[in-house]
Amino acid sequence: MKRIMIFFCLLCHVFPAFAEKTNCISLAGEWRFALDSTDVGEREEWFGKLLEYRIKLPGITDEGGYGPEVLEMGKLSRLHKYIGKAWYQMDIVIPEQWKNRNIRIFLERVMWRSKLWVDQDYIGMQESLSTPHTFSLGKLSPGKHTLTLSIDNREIYPIGAEWGHSYGEQTQIIWNGVVGKMEISSHPDLMFEQVRTFPDAAGKLDMEFSLLNQGQKALKSTLSFQVMEKESGQIVHSVTRPLTISVGKTQIRESLTIASPKLWDEFSPNLYTLECSLQSKSGKDDYTPISFGFCTLGKTDDYITINGLPRYLRGNLDCALFPLTGYPAMDKDSWLRIFKLYKKYGLNHVRFHSWTPPAAAFDAADEVGLYVLCEIFWRDGWMGKGLNIDEVEPFLRPELRRIADAYGNHPCLIAQAMGNELGGFDRNRMDSWIQEVKEHDPRHFYTVSIRRPATVHSDINFQGDLSSPYPLLFIDEGRLSTDWDYGPWYGDASPLPSIQHEVGQWTFYPDWSETEKYTGNLRARGLEKYRKLAKKRGVYEQNAEFIQSSGLQSLALYKENIESFLRTPFCGGFQLLGMQDFSGQGEALIGWLNAFYENKGVVQPEEFRHWCNTTVPLMRTSSYLYSAADTLKAEIDILRFDESDLNQASVMWKVVDNAGGEVDSGLFRCDIRNTCLNKLGRIQVPLSSLTGSQKLMLEVSILGTEYKNTWNFWVFPGNKVVLKPSNVLETHSLSEALSALKLGKSVFLWAYGLGNDKNAGYALWKPTFWQGGNLGNEGFTNGAVVRKEHPALAEFPTDHYLDFQWYDICKGAHGFDMEGLPFSIRPIVQPIHDFHFNRKLGAILEFRSREGGRILICGYNLVDNIENRPAALSLRNSLMRYVASDDFCPVDEVHYDWIKNQLSDPYAPYLAPDKFEQALLYVKAGGRCMQNGVSEWSVEKDAVTFFETDKYGYNVVCESVFSHESLTAWQGKDIRLDLKIPFQFAGSVRLFLCNPSDKERAGSVLFNGREMAFEIPPGGRWLSLQMNVGEALLGKIAVVLKSTTSDNLWIGELAVMPE
Repeated sequence: MKRIMIFFCLLCHVFPAFAEKTNCISLAGEWRFALDSTDVGEREEWFGKLLEYRIKLPGITDEGGYGPEVLEMGKLSRLHKYIGKAWYQMDIVIPEQWKNRNIRIFLERVMWRSKLWVDQDYIGMQESLSTPHTFSLGKLSPGKHTLTLSIDNREIYPIGAEWGHSYGEQTQIIWNGVVGKMEISSHPDLMFEQVRTFPDAAGKLDMEFSLLNQGQKALKSTLSFQVMEKESGQIVHSVTRPLTISVGKTQIRESLTIASPKLWDEFSPNLYTLECSLQSKSGKDDYTPISFGFCTLGKTDDYITINGLPRYLRGNLDCALFPLTGYPAMDKDSWLRIFKLYKKYGLNHVRFHSWTPPAAAFDAADEVGLYVLCEIFWRDGWMGKGLNIDEVEPFLRPELRRIADAYGNHPCLIAQAMGNELGGFDRNRMDSWIQEVKEHDPRHFYTVSIRRPATVHSDINFQGDLSSPYPLLFIDEGRLSTDWDYGPWYGDASPLPSIQHEVGQWTFYPDWSETEKYTGNLRARGLEKYRKLAKKRGVYEQNAEFIQSSGLQSLALYKENIESFLRTPFCGGFQLLGMQDFSGQGEALIGWLNAFYENKGVVQPEEFRHWCNTTVPLMRTSSYLYSAADTLKAEIDILRFDESDLNQASVMWKVVDNAGGEVDSGLFRCDIRNTCLNKLGRIQVPLSSLTGSQKLMLEVSILGTEYKNTWNFWVFPGNKVVLKPSNVLETHSLSEALSALKLGKSVFLWAYGLGNDKNAGYALWKPTFWQGGNLGNEGFTNGAVVRKEHPALAEFPTDHYLDFQWYDICKGAHGFDMEGLPFSIRPIVQPIHDFHFNRKLGAILEFRSREGGRILICGYNLVDNIENRPAALSLRNSLMRYVASDDFCPVDEVHYDWIKNQLSDPYAPYLAPDKFEQALLYVKAGGRCMQNGVSEWSVEKDAVTFFETDKYGYNVVCESVFSHESLTAWQGKDIRLDLKIPFQFAGSVRLFLCNPSDKERAGSVLFNGREMAFEIPPGGRWLSLQMNVGEALLGKIAVVLKSTTSDNLWIGELAVMPE
């Protein structure tokens, strides 16, 4: 009994698990392991040695804890990063019943090159990034054998390791290991190599059986196959065919026809299963059951067709983001969860950007009815070096065919592309490759590159550069309109179906709690950094409203983007970037779902389907803004790409006000034709009965269906009265405003001309591009929080975000950095800064002064041409009424130093901070520098306050002026200040000596014949030099400072203070 138990334990260690089939054994479990970072393993014949460490497969080295943590910015960080060769080793036992059978190994996904040895004998090499690695071991004697696997995840072929998703670190990481199914199987001498299915919508099924006879002579055999409905299991056809198969490879073709098959498409993804077996004297071989669908893929000049019916592709990009693992999900359930979300949001298409997913993704797409486009790589000229076609052809050319062979039976696979935005080389060289694969596998469409001109043998075109950045077509004399489309780029402009590439890319402010969800192999170190910055700068507690306000504006832009393509005749579809965030290339937070496909709470699927569905009401109008003297005019269209016409439809439209009251309504009775854009007619709504400024909503719905859509409009009074309250000082001058404020008056300060160029980037309407902040440009915003309940906005129709009525208002606006003010302050309108910088900003703010004054600061230009800008006039009058009323009671006290610093007038004298209000001369070194960096000193670069310019002045001799957002200073080893001070002056010359480092600095100062040493602690210090009457002979005096360490001296401020 004891000996039996020992043998059983040995088997359990050697083979972790047995598959259900007796001819297949799982290789999942613990493997011996070693890293080979210096690439010596083959030379030292590690395949003949016992490896020392342990790792579990399927899995990757990150999960085994091998490799150091590497901090990454602009992408997720790996806790354990390893790039190089790694070795894996396992002992197996070949069962007695496998004697004289052919052994094969299947590894579902490997990155990138794998080599296999069995008992020190080299078996072979595989190097696909997209398809399984398989090895034929021949016949192994029953008993124990050792498998040794070498995996090299370095860049085997120079396809580009930076930006693409099949190989790169932007989303999917460069992992080492094996993921998915790992198994060893046995087969008779006569076996299946491959089975391909060629079904069509008429019920015909052509089959191609690739057989291999590894024996010494021809073998008589029986080929059996049966077709079943996958859902019910009902057998609909079965065949048994006697065959004689010669030695070597043989192809057998069979055909059958199913009467009235259940077809596969996005609406009814009916699937069938093909089971095949091959019986001969050498034994029986069963092929893995094949799931397929009866469907026919075709095309017109403008659309792809499925089963003869034109289809409009409503797609989304999958950029290989797996935030827990760093490698693709290998199980169908994970992909079903994702793809069911696609369908809930009205999508029918997924584009796998520069990569191809595993079989589980195709299985899931088959099941839910989703059309798939897959790719291999991304390489463009701007990435730094051209692509050497000769070097990559040995990989790319066979990889395209490997993908077709591995996944070609899936009905969801409609197209393959070589890659994304390929450039910097002759793409036509690849055209012959897709021609070859089309001849081998005509079941799908092919193209060389996405967003590049189609080559000769391309079947489909992917149009770029229309929707990002946002089109000027959307702008009509400062008003936003929908009476346009992209017709010039579609229809006759392309002989192929054209799909719009990467629509949207609108940024959503991050949810800081998401950083806690990264509990696997990766961490969002970049987001963690920016979360800390949000806390430091006082906006962390506003996370929820930032998400909502930024998200709702971006969602409105996604809606307009999608509708602009839906209303374009003969546009074949679009691909969004994207429904979900992807945390690569600079934290691309561009989705209403996060990287975990969780809803951010901005929009629910039911609402999103209003403008992204098989049937969508559309509207064309010249403007979203009207006056009460106008008539709202709109053309109503309905795009329908469904299963059939919608006859005798009742299409109701109604306009309601903000309180839900009906302004006007009507009904269209019509037949809505399928697969086209239907023109229903025009609606006209007189607005003369409306009073005041208000938001209206137009709703168009098809009665008795889920199909409806809505649009916001804004109506403003027809009169053009500009309010100018007599009890309010209205001014553009900061000094005038402060004087009045200190006298206890009510002040309205127009601040759109105050500050500098950076302030102009702090109140933009157009959201920041998601990558802009990562590139170091902080002059962009991500919408704004609008406190619509505030009484200042009582007569201006607005939501909590910047909708279209704010577009004109934001032109030429300035926002202001609120650093130094209490975190509790909430501006009336608060622009949301790019999260890479997280400055707390304000565009409309209010304060009270300790002297009893009140001030409203408005960074929007509500002055110029105001009579012709109805939204701006409405906002101006609402603000003015508020400031003139008893409701104007700000609770936050003004900080004079902050207001002088942030709202400085570039064309007016600089206002010194409060504590230097009595200064006879005050200088902020480099205070008027417009750009960060180092430059030569000139007086124009300093911010200066003079008491009497004929008596006080200064000149600086230094190495340079240093300017940064947090520090401006004169710098140098030696700095000389020549001061103009009258003879009768008595007081002090004060210098602020900066020290931005964490170590002490030191120097000496020579002043009026006196020399003294000083030290400068981290953070800096004030140096005060006393002067008596008569010490400034001839009205001049010099201050000379010298560094006594290797560091420069920095002077940030100069003040000449009287006694």
